[in-house]
Formats: sequence, structure tokens, C-alpha cells
Amino acid sequence: MLKKLLFTFSTILLSSSLHAQLDVKFDLWGATNRKIELSAEAGHDKLGLEFSFGYTFRPWADGVSINGQDVSVPRSGILLGFRPNYYIKPKTTLNGFYLSPYTYFSRTRIKFEAPLNHTRATAGLILGRKGHVYDQFFYLVEAGAGYNFVYKYTNAGTGEREHMEESIPLFGSLTKINMPIRVSIIYRIGEQ
Repeated sequence: MLKKLLFTFSTILLSSSLHAQLDVKFDLWGATNRKIELSAEAGHDKLGLEFSFGYTFRPWADGVSINGQDVSVPRSGILLGFRPNYYIKPKTTLNGFYLSPYTYFSRTRIKFEAPLNHTRATAGLILGRKGHVYDQFFYLVEAGAGYNFVYKYTNAGTGEREHMEESIPLFGSLTKINMPIRVSIIYRIGEQ
């Protein structure tokens, strides 16, 4: 399934980039939070289509300590995203302010004694700005708000649902909120 999705997206991206601009993005903000994310956006005029792929290795409960003892647990997994970016009055091609409905999917494994899978599917809206730095290099700054319509923990061995939200104070009330922030460096291929 994932291979078919990646192949279909790659084919669309390559065929549309023959007459369009192609931006390859690296999320610097995510890298500081132990998440490696690459995106590719192809488009023309006021609309760009973007696909993201990432890998996270940020520990679960990172930075949390109880009685002076670190309680973080190793975690790793994949992140996938898709979104159309609509540029508001671009001065050149896909530059300036944009508004974007987004979707993200992530699946991570938390390495407790009995490992858990954490699955999350999110939809929301992002506002961002893309600008020129030098030659083929650009920057991107964006933030948004979204809703996690799937947010679950399951036992990696049995597949049974685990209720982590109820075991951590306040955590349960925040499971439906998603607030993405991205600061990226971009390399542009094609139109300036």
C-alpha cells in the first residue's frame, strides 16, 4: 500500500514538475526535535501540491522526570503528510503567504517493556510564508491548528487498545489538538 502510494505520488510530482516549479524542503524545526522530515512541493501559479515523509526518534515523555529520575522511553516511527498550498497574491511563482488544509498520519512504536504502537491521523489548517534567501534557496515559516481524528495507543503484540490518556493528568484533554510548527530550508528546481 505504502509503495503504491509513494509510486503514484512520485509519478504525479515528476509529470507536473515538467512545467512547474519543484521545491524540496527540509524541516529544520523538526530536526531540533528529533524528527527528520523531507517534503516535495510541485505547482504553478497559485497552487502547489505537497507530500511529506518523515521519521521521528524523539523519546516518549521527553524531558519528563519524576523524583529527579528521567522517565522518557525510546520511540520511533514514520510520518506521512499531504496538502495543497494556496498562495495568496504571489509576486512570483509559489512564494509569499499561503493557506493550506493539511492531513498527517503517523505511526510510532514506544519501547516500553510491553511495546505500544501510537497511531495518529490529523487534519487542520496552516498559514505560512515562503521567501527567497539566495539563488535557488528559500525559507518557509508556518504554523497551524488541527484535530486528531484518530489518536490511539495499541499493544504491539496483541493489537489491543491501551488507554494512555487516562494514566497521565491533563494528557487526555489534549489528545485531539494538533499544533504544527515548521521552519524549513528549501531548494528550488525550476521557475524562480
